[in-house]
Amino acid sequence: MFYYSSCSNNSSENSWQENQENKNPEIVQQDTTTPPKITILENLADSSKPKCFLLGNTPKPQTITIPEIEGTSYILQTKSGPKKIELSPPKHAPLSVLKNNKGEVIKDNNGSPFILGEAGGYSNFTNYTTDNGLALDAIACGLRDKTGNLWFGTDGGGVSRYDGKSFTNFTTAQGLANNGVLSITEDKTGNLWFGTQGGVSRYDGKSFTNFTTAQGLANNTVFSITEDGHQLGTDGARMNGGGNLWFGTNGGGVSRYDGSRANHPCNKNT
Repeated sequence: MFYYSSCSNNSSENSWQENQENKNPEIVQQDTTTPPKITILENLADSSKPKCFLLGNTPKPQTITIPEIEGTSYILQTKSGPKKIELSPPKHAPLSVLKNNKGEVIKDNNGSPFILGEAGGYSNFTNYTTDNGLALDAIACGLRDKTGNLWFGTDGGGVSRYDGKSFTNFTTAQGLANNGVLSITEDKTGNLWFGTQGGVSRYDGKSFTNFTTAQGLANNTVFSITEDGHQLGTDGARMNGGGNLWFGTNGGGVSRYDGSRANHPCNKNT
């Protein structure tokens, strides 16, 4: 003889289902978000428009030729007065590479040797510091531009350009927004953009133009810069549909610059 019994709590189950059905996901309406702030440069007062500094009207940037012998120096102008910087030739640091039993260097398919941690053949690093003309030993960022120059943003010494033979150093004396340079990028038209601790500087080879919160930048400390895709018109101006520059800031969020005023003429009286 078998006894079979079952039970169910229909009221409890139905109540749970009703509660789940009544839990609608929260929908954020588009108009509840704060729209991004848009600043049109041409609508700003003249005192708030981007400041442009022609290099011809500023002290010449220092160019220091990399020394080949000891005993050379240059004078660095600081807030506390001129300072003599002794120069030295760059130091070459040998590295170990992989060799076979015959002592021949083993190379990869691209012809480069395999670098080892210890013992073996040698390759070389060449080290550059302020002793060789670098603006400051604390490097925050770097970039190789289209012409092959290397740019180094320093943490307080401005930016150094290295052409393979010498360093040329740019600071606030030449119009850089701030001597703490945190990011560098080159846009499609060849302008260099420096994100600093005091705003953004655009360098066209002849002048610096500076953008700060006064021109709509979210924050004056700019950690990163990138450019999205764009097309250029026959006059070299950016066309609609791209060419935005994006600036990642410290606590202010992201700023997008559409480039519509990128060719804003530099006031030669600035």
